[in-house]
Amino acid sequence: MIKDSFTATGTSKVMMVKTANLSISNTFVGTVAVKRKMKDAFQTIESYSSPVEKVIENKGEVEMLIECTAYTSGTIDYEMS
Repeated sequence: MIKDSFTATGTSKVMMVKTANLSISNTFVGTVAVKRKMKDAFQTIESYSSPVEKVIENKGEVEMLIECTAYTSGTIDYEMS
């Protein structure tokens, strides 16, 4: 499980996951990208600028991470399990 918060741009730890339960919460102005490793690089699969609860299904276990790509204000809480 990855659980933390962003108060600036940055990147979470990497997690191996087949089914990801994603939660982006709190009051913020910014953009969060969910990335999956494809071949040799992480690629954005979804981006959010508001709170979200979602399940992301992968075909097999893959490396995933969460990145705050734009930040203006607030605290962006995130969790992926």
